[in-house]
Amino acid sequence: MSEANFARLLGLPFIAVMPTSTAKRKIEQIAVYGGQCHFVADPCALYDTSLQLACDLNGHFMDQFTFAERATDWRGNNNIAESIFRQMSLEPFPVPHTILMGAGTGGTSATLGRYIHNQGLAT
Repeated sequence: MSEANFARLLGLPFIAVMPTSTAKRKIEQIAVYGGQCHFVADPCALYDTSLQLACDLNGHFMDQFTFAERATDWRGNNNIAESIFRQMSLEPFPVPHTILMGAGTGGTSATLGRYIHNQGLAT
């Protein structure tokens, strides 16, 4: 949704490639921000379909996962996990026993998992 919004602000078209099983609310939100949705039946085809679509339209595939570890250093500061744990340090129980995640792209859960492992917080 945020990518659709930024594309709209820049006057660029935005197409989200997603599984046909994507929640209706997410699809509606992308449309609210001016984005289009391109559906694939097989979620394993997301990357190939995105690359092909970008090529066909002379566009760019914004691959947020393949090189995500290069975008931010999850071992130090400047990431959501470090920010969460910094805020938690002010709580009576600063290291949580359990972390529950909502479904999404997996970026936040991956960053939290890497951070917890790197900091030796996993039991």
